[in-house]
This record gives sequence, structure tokens and C-alpha cells, in this order.
Amino acid sequence: MMQAWVEGMSSMARLSFALLALSLWCAAVAPCGAQTPSANVRDCLRYAASPPGIDNQAAFRKGLADWLAVCKQAVLDDPGDPRIKVSLARALSADGQRAAAIPLLRAAGEQGDAEALYEIYETHKSYDRSEVGKPQLVTRPEAERSLRKAAELGHPYSMWILAVLLDRGETVKRDPAGAILWAERAVAKPPKDTSPADIQVRLGHFL
Repeated sequence: MMQAWVEGMSSMARLSFALLALSLWCAAVAPCGAQTPSANVRDCLRYAASPPGIDNQAAFRKGLADWLAVCKQAVLDDPGDPRIKVSLARALSADGQRAAAIPLLRAAGEQGDAEALYEIYETHKSYDRSEVGKPQLVTRPEAERSLRKAAELGHPYSMWILAVLLDRGETVKRDPAGAILWAERAVAKPPKDTSPADIQVRLGHFL
């Protein structure tokens, strides 16, 4: 009887160990209960990573239409993912619908998405000031706040652009010490297509 009890306990111990191993695997590799992204979500994010080229206008318009369609569906499939909001906002902007894109970027920015915050700044920077009376979608103070927050979140390009703007005094108040600080951070985490050496040369001018 004692032997049966020991054997039973051993089986329970083995079962407990197996359950523990499964829970650890779920946490580290593939969260149990997590849903597989829908095809719309995958395609929406794929377009964000590789937008349609503009060399061929017919192909661009077709690609843009597909981009808009899948991202609109993806937002319904997963309304909580800020990356989907950013991708849809980019598609809307590419289609000339910047006013519709801004609320999506703001919502994603409130979720802490650095890319969305940078896009808010970019919208202000690309504002066409030649048309008198044209509404400004993003004000200068909002652009500055967004760029600074994106930089604080470690967005490489935002850190570098903020350093340049602080040196020039454009969009943000001139701050030579701040320019040096952010340039040094950008050296440690340079944006794509910019080498640390390029930033160091500019940093030398700041100093």
C-alpha cells in the first residue's frame, strides 16, 4: 500500500513538473491563449514595412488601395495594436487624407508608439505654409512634444533630428547643450542609413 502511495505521488510529481514546464514555455516562447494575427493584420504590417513604390503610378494606386483595404480590416481585427493604426495612418497620408490620419497617430502615440509620435512631428514639418488659410493639422508645440517623447522612447531618427533642431533652433528652442546630449545618444543608436561616424562629425561642430 505504501509502495502504491509512493508511486502515485511520483506520478503527481511528474505531472506537476510537466505543467510547470508547459507554463514556462508558454511565457517565454508562445503565450498560451494568444491569437494568431489575422491575414489582414499581417498584410497591413507588411505594407508598413514595404510601402508601394511610386515609380509606376498604376501599380502604386493599386498597391495603395490594397494597403488601405487590409489596414481598415486589420483595425477591426485587432483595434488595440498601435502598429496597425500607424500603418493605416501612413496609407491615408499617402492617399492625401492627412486629416483622417492624425487621430490614428495620436491614438497610437498615447499608447507609447514612438513611430506614431515621430509621424506626428513629420506631419507638422511637411505642412505646406504657402497656402494661406490652410488648416494646420499639427501645431508647432504638439510637434515638439511628440518629437521629444519619441526621442525619449529611443526612436533613433527622432533622437538625431532632435539634436539637429536643438542646434539650429528650428521647431524647438535652441539649446546647444541639449543638441550635444541627443547627438551623443544618437551616436550610440544611429538611425538607419546614418553611420555613427556621420553623427560624430556633426557632434564635433556642436562642440
